[in-house]
Amino acid sequence: MKPAPNNMAILTGVLLFSVQPAHYLGNSAFLLKLSLISLALINVMLVHCLPCWRALLAGQPATLLLKLSALISLTLWLAIITAGRWIAFV
Repeated sequence: MKPAPNNMAILTGVLLFSVQPAHYLGNSAFLLKLSLISLALINVMLVHCLPCWRALLAGQPATLLLKLSALISLTLWLAIITAGRWIAFV
């Protein structure tokens, strides 16, 4: 059975972290990335609890709240990628 891509990302991230955990825990870009991932996951959980999300799944048009949540999600994930790239430079 082939592992899912997100499982591979988690596994490789944990392995990379395990090489120098003290270095990464002192890296402000790494800590920012973890904080942004937490915010992105909270955003996902909140969206999935919204009634307008269930309405969207039932075929209704996206509400302004869902569009705003999508913009927040996109912004957070772009910031996560940027923070991840900066880990090596901080």
